[in-house]
Amino acid sequence: MRRSKLEIIAEILNYCSSSPKSISEIAKACNLNHDRAVNLVYFLYERDFLELNGTKFVTTNKGKDILSKIIYIYEKVFS
Repeated sequence: MRRSKLEIIAEILNYCSSSPKSISEIAKACNLNHDRAVNLVYFLYERDFLELNGTKFVTTNKGKDILSKIIYIYEKVFS
């Protein structure tokens, strides 16, 4: 079954919440090809859900807030 864009976004935000990650690390951990990872990371960066820390990305407080809301909705809908 394919993951939705929202599921992938949640996975990226969660993965980057503990420490800064490079796009290559994000692509590998989230099972994305490099181009898809670049597009999604910059989508999140432009909306201030990720911030650039040198050459790596880390989840912002705004990103953590939206991640918790996504998790809450998934728990309510799918449990």
